[in-house]
Amino acid sequence: MSQLRQGDSVAARAIEFAILTAARPREASGARWSEIVDGLWVIPPERTKCNREHRVPLSTAALALVERLPRIDEYLFPGNRSASAQPSVMLATLRSLGRTETVHGFRSAFSTWASECTKHPDFIVEMALAHTVGNAVQRAYQRSDLLEQRWKLMEDWAEYLTQLPKARCL
Repeated sequence: MSQLRQGDSVAARAIEFAILTAARPREASGARWSEIVDGLWVIPPERTKCNREHRVPLSTAALALVERLPRIDEYLFPGNRSASAQPSVMLATLRSLGRTETVHGFRSAFSTWASECTKHPDFIVEMALAHTVGNAVQRAYQRSDLLEQRWKLMEDWAEYLTQLPKARCL
């Protein structure tokens, strides 16, 4: 995170946003200003892997990042050759920093951190990752996306990221 924050490229900001939100690279790179509403990033169904709306609670750090971005067009992270920054450019940016991780791999890091270092329930973590949670009966009865619990999870994640590399867990 500290390496990313030293850079000033659109791709570096897109990676930072993807990490803070535990989002898929394509979803993060294609984020639009119109999707940011009242501290939430609302990804429409047509832009998600599972074809259903995903509400992402934005941590204080993620909101601060968004507020620092210039409004150039409809995208938070406009691209040079395409409408938005592409995941391939994000990956190239990581490589230029000497990193071997993939952008998508930070989702795994988020899940591992949450399991090893927090008491957040696994199903909350899975919901934060926009994964299908529970069996058909459980999904039929679970009507809430447990936004408040996920908001706390995302704040804890952002706090952890600001402490790196000092602390392994909160």
